[in-house]
Amino acid sequence: MLPPFLPPAVPGGFDAGPGRVWPLLLTKAARTLTIVLIVLGAVGVVTYVTVVSTSVKFSASITNTINSSIAASQTQIAYEALQTPASRFVASTKSCPANASTASVLQCLQTADATFATAIQSYRSALGGISYPSTAQGEAAMAMAAAGHLDALLQSLVAAPDAQAYTAISSGPDVGVASRALDSTYNALISTLSNG
Repeated sequence: MLPPFLPPAVPGGFDAGPGRVWPLLLTKAARTLTIVLIVLGAVGVVTYVTVVSTSVKFSASITNTINSSIAASQTQIAYEALQTPASRFVASTKSCPANASTASVLQCLQTADATFATAIQSYRSALGGISYPSTAQGEAAMAMAAAGHLDALLQSLVAAPDAQAYTAISSGPDVGVASRALDSTYNALISTLSNG
């Protein structure tokens, strides 16, 4: 077995002695350069971490903007798909014969209600299939709830047993409020998606 390496005594009286580290002798210029390189390395690491962090945040922002644009487009398509059934609904209810029997008029109105309820269900289902960013999920939930509420009212009109029950439901404030809520929640959702 070889004896442990002991460095020679340094001129000027410094002796590392057993168990001590042999000091690295550098000139003043070399020590300065070493310190500069250490400082530059530390600055470089901090700069790198800052750049990477900013890049990740920027990338997330771009992704959120793209997701918002896609969701807004899909929401508009779903809402625009309601326009034709809504126009047909209005036309159908107006075309129900006023001089026919009460049962015939009721059947005509309930048929129009059932058809429009199907369109509302499709709209709600389309909203449920869209991937919304977290900033718009509250508005999306409100839009789906408004569609669900209007669908429930239309279903209650379809299920009305007679003209009196139908009139009581249709003349109440809920139908108008639910119709306006369908539009207002859609507008709120599009506004949030456009600003997100």
